[in-house]
Amino acid sequence: MNNNFEVGNQNQFDNEKAEKIIGVVEKAQLIYKRIMLGIIITILFIIILFDTVLVRQTIISKDYIETTAVYVSRETDGESDIFDDCIYTFIDKQENKQEIIVSISKDDEPEQEIKIKYNEKNPQDYYEEGSTMDKSGIIWYVVKIVALILLIITFFNKRILNRISISN
Repeated sequence: MNNNFEVGNQNQFDNEKAEKIIGVVEKAQLIYKRIMLGIIITILFIIILFDTVLVRQTIISKDYIETTAVYVSRETDGESDIFDDCIYTFIDKQENKQEIIVSISKDDEPEQEIKIKYNEKNPQDYYEEGSTMDKSGIIWYVVKIVALILLIITFFNKRILNRISISN
């Protein structure tokens, strides 16, 4: 009878050990999942920050006038080892010739024509093509924000995190 009691205690002891090991493994998996989600959240957040600048510029330039500026000349500035200034001209809405300066890498060749959007009241206030977003870019910006919110909710919700399986 005493022998059965010892076997029962041993089984209970083994079960407690197994439960502790399972608990440690589950905590380790939870930490691993949170680290991975944290990295993804950080990267997505940085991307959204850069996109926010483009969205801001898009909102500001919604009433700007779109035109093409023509390359005139390149000036090497002794102050910068990386960039040169290129002078472009365009004709504004009042038929006045406007001149703008665009910085480009010393290694790049200037484009003969660039598309810009300029402010009618201040033609020197302009944005080059690619520095604003179109409708699909804004939609993707919103999708990224929603994805970020869902990832943050997942990061803090232990129940959802436990449902995510880790596979190699």
